[in-house]
Amino acid sequence: MTRTDCSAGATPSGVSRIQALRASSGSLREHGAAPDQAPGLATLIVAAVEGAIAMCRAKRSMKPLDQVAQQLEALIAGALDRPA
Repeated sequence: MTRTDCSAGATPSGVSRIQALRASSGSLREHGAAPDQAPGLATLIVAAVEGAIAMCRAKRSMKPLDQVAQQLEALIAGALDRPA
């Protein structure tokens, strides 16, 4: 996805979404997230990005995605006990 085209690479659906969540959860655990926290955090990440993409389309702006990315970075760093 380029910085100017928020509609490119639309969110995955069905089986691919489940696979993405499992992979994200596994990656979070591998990098130090608590095993009981990783699945919920992975779901939150996907939901936040999907919501931001919808907002980007509606606003015709990348600002919502930039804002979500900044917040997710801090959230993930906290879950991994690392500085943002």
